[in-house]
Amino acid sequence: MVSLHPSAALLYIHTGLQPALQCKGAHGLDHEAGHSSPAPGPRGGGHWRGGGHGLVCVHEALPDNDAVLCKGLKVFYPELGNIGCMIVPECNNYRQKITTWPEPIVKFPQALDDAAYILVMVDPDAPSRSSPKARFWRHWLVSDIKGSDMKIGKIQGQELSPYHPPSPPAHSGLHRYQFFVYLQEGRTISLSPKENKTRGSWKMDKFLSHFHLTEPEASTQFMTQYYLDGLSRQNPGVVSNETTDKPEPK
Repeated sequence: MVSLHPSAALLYIHTGLQPALQCKGAHGLDHEAGHSSPAPGPRGGGHWRGGGHGLVCVHEALPDNDAVLCKGLKVFYPELGNIGCMIVPECNNYRQKITTWPEPIVKFPQALDDAAYILVMVDPDAPSRSSPKARFWRHWLVSDIKGSDMKIGKIQGQELSPYHPPSPPAHSGLHRYQFFVYLQEGRTISLSPKENKTRGSWKMDKFLSHFHLTEPEASTQFMTQYYLDGLSRQNPGVVSNETTDKPEPK
């Protein structure tokens, strides 16, 4: 059994109250955090409890070994609120909804007003955590974000990779979706022609090293999995954009 935070189960009535899960006890930042640790159970991450008007959706926090990445960054999706350090629950169809929602609101409250930042969102578990042959799958990359905007969740700058929502493959278990914010110190950030051709198998370490981006200023992550897992026999033809390393459309 994995060890969960004291806030491991967050309840909210599904008729409107927004959850605000706080991740506590997370120390240190490492974009490789948790790569060798086992994933939570394949069906983990929330369920309906109660009945009638008392029906509630139970949210779970990430296990401690994955929560080390949750530090200083807030990521807000519709209905779910701040999703940092959470496992997206199956209930209320959230695992399907998150594959269709637009980019989240990302806030770094400690950002410096006159600084510039880079936002990175990746999936290190493509196509699966047990066999991450396409690590890192680049979901979002934005440079030249003003610190004053970063504080309030206004992500505008040079969008090097437009936002692509989570789309984990069927039967691949829970995937981590990681967000990092780096301080951009003067250099113009760009992707090479090779990097622009595909999002999968991105050499994130090489990219960070090339632009002298060291430790992230803030980071967080959440987990979700293919929304039809458990029901996929009814729809075996559905595939994910993360299953293969395909070129970007022109």
